[in-house]
Amino acid sequence: MLRSICNLALRNIAYNPPKPGNKVVSSIQEAIQDIKSGSSIAIGGYGPLGQPQSLINQLAKTNQNAFTLYTATLGGANYGITPLLREKKVKSLITSQCGDDEISSELFKKG
Repeated sequence: MLRSICNLALRNIAYNPPKPGNKVVSSIQEAIQDIKSGSSIAIGGYGPLGQPQSLINQLAKTNQNAFTLYTATLGGANYGITPLLREKKVKSLITSQCGDDEISSELFKKG
């Protein structure tokens, strides 16, 4: 029975793939409205170059938290993901470079 349901679902996806939606938004609020607590978020850019700082800052002001973040670098005292760390919005962090930011260093030491 379960196999039949799974096969039916897979066939439905194969014949009716989801249509790509319009991903262009008109505001930062609209861009982050679907991000819920516990979400996994990949943040592009390297330091102040290319990171969506306005989005990060606005996300830090929301009631959402417990994010898992994937980013190449943390940033510094006033840029990068530091606002999210400062507001205790991050549950897990996967990064390739921690740098010397005081907030991230303090949080790392605390575990």
